[in-house]
Amino acid sequence: MSQNAFKRFRRALARNALYFFTWFLNKLPYKTVDSLIRGLVAVGFCVTVRHRRVARESLKTAFRDHKDQAEINKITWGCFKNL
Repeated sequence: MSQNAFKRFRRALARNALYFFTWFLNKLPYKTVDSLIRGLVAVGFCVTVRHRRVARESLKTAFRDHKDQAEINKITWGCFKNL
């Protein structure tokens, strides 16, 4: 299998997986989907340590002494939930 064919196969696989999960999530009740998404956001927040660090440093630079660490952490979590 050539490199181009493999690339097309991977893209088609990803596209069809997206279609499947879109269909699947549309069939589930809203509360179930909401719980799944909240769980994925929590896991993503725990896994993306580097992005959290960058977000906190940026907020510290932006707010300087106007916000304490707890408020900056709350804003960072809100950004991840909104994402």
